[in-house]
Amino acid sequence: MRTLLAFWAVALMAAPAPAQEVEPRCDRPLIVREGQGVVGLDLALDLSHGRAGRRIEVGSFHPADHRDGLSLAVGVSKGFEFGAALQLVWHQSRTTPYNYGNGTEFGGFYAYGVWAFLPYLGVEVGLQAPSKAGWERLRVRRVTLQYAMPFQTTLIPGRLAVRLRPDLLVGFAQKYYDGDQGPPQYSVFAEAGLTFNWTREFFVDLSVGAGKVLKGRDLDVQGLIAPGRSVFVPLSLQVGYSVTDALDLSLAWTFPDVRGLRGDGRFLTFSAEYRY
Repeated sequence: MRTLLAFWAVALMAAPAPAQEVEPRCDRPLIVREGQGVVGLDLALDLSHGRAGRRIEVGSFHPADHRDGLSLAVGVSKGFEFGAALQLVWHQSRTTPYNYGNGTEFGGFYAYGVWAFLPYLGVEVGLQAPSKAGWERLRVRRVTLQYAMPFQTTLIPGRLAVRLRPDLLVGFAQKYYDGDQGPPQYSVFAEAGLTFNWTREFFVDLSVGAGKVLKGRDLDVQGLIAPGRSVFVPLSLQVGYSVTDALDLSLAWTFPDVRGLRGDGRFLTFSAEYRY
């Protein structure tokens, strides 16, 4: 962990000064602009009690990161964005009661499309296959349809933006646990956040979510496991720096659930985002 932190600190300090003024994070549009693309990489380190350093994921538990892991998003035309993301998980012996060995698991694949019918409001439809149910449930193969209405607007130009996103997830698991109800499974999730630019380059993002399983058990919502059917509340604080107008680097401290059985869970996520 110290090596990772040292690397990120050196990368930020050694980064060249922007050749031109960068666009503040809070001023960026709801979706990728027409003709542009975004490549992203997230690396999450498990720092939970008893599991610190035993799980690393190409992915993110940040509630606002809906295309986490290794991702690509493209603005194909005015008002339309298409993209995809995949996740991988490396784990080391007995990090959960369900996995006892070492190895790498496929964490999921997400493909989606967004139509921004207003500059600040859109409709998203996505497909997860297999659904990213958190790494304790990766062996449960199922397809999940995701419907969302992302909202984002700048309150103070150059300084502050706010967002809100409700999601409905419909899962189709043919092979599930004994005693569970058959397909489909339903979950709802909502995320709200603030993005504050201290300077044009330096930004802070606060994100909070709330999710609930309506039918099924442990049905994932954004890669999170809901214990039973109780409401779970993820919380995340992200600090980032726009090295250039094309490159962002950030660190996020995330609690997948600040209440219930998973209150101890915590992850540190390193993210890089390149726009072209």
